[in-house]
Amino acid sequence: MRSGILAGAGYGGAVGLAYGLVFALIMCLSMNSHVPRTDPGSPLRGDLVGGLVAGALFGTTTGLVYRLVADPGAALATGLASGLALGLGGRAWTRYTIFRLHVRGRLPWRLASFLRRCQQAGLLRTAGPAWQFRHRELQEHLAVAPPP
Repeated sequence: MRSGILAGAGYGGAVGLAYGLVFALIMCLSMNSHVPRTDPGSPLRGDLVGGLVAGALFGTTTGLVYRLVADPGAALATGLASGLALGLGGRAWTRYTIFRLHVRGRLPWRLASFLRRCQQAGLLRTAGPAWQFRHRELQEHLAVAPPP
């Protein structure tokens, strides 16, 4: 009985340490708000790359931890499923919302190129990681204008 408790505590500590290190690394990699975003597509690319890196780290850790108690096939399947779930589902609500706005005609399909053209035309500017309207009148017009 005592050896089972010690084995469980050791296994739990190892799993906790592994996941703690992985999530600490994921958080360190995702804290890139100090990078200036001069391109409208950079947040989306950063989100995709960050999600894939986080999914790969989490999936690998899950597969290795699960391998301690299961066969290699089950560990591989669990690692892949958990990595894909975290990597692709981390910001899925953002992509879903953008897709819904595209379908309803509230956003252009090529949003990054549209924002880039607006910046070149002088309608938008970047202020750190944010995009802002240059003209208050345009912002007010878009806020009260009826949807198309």
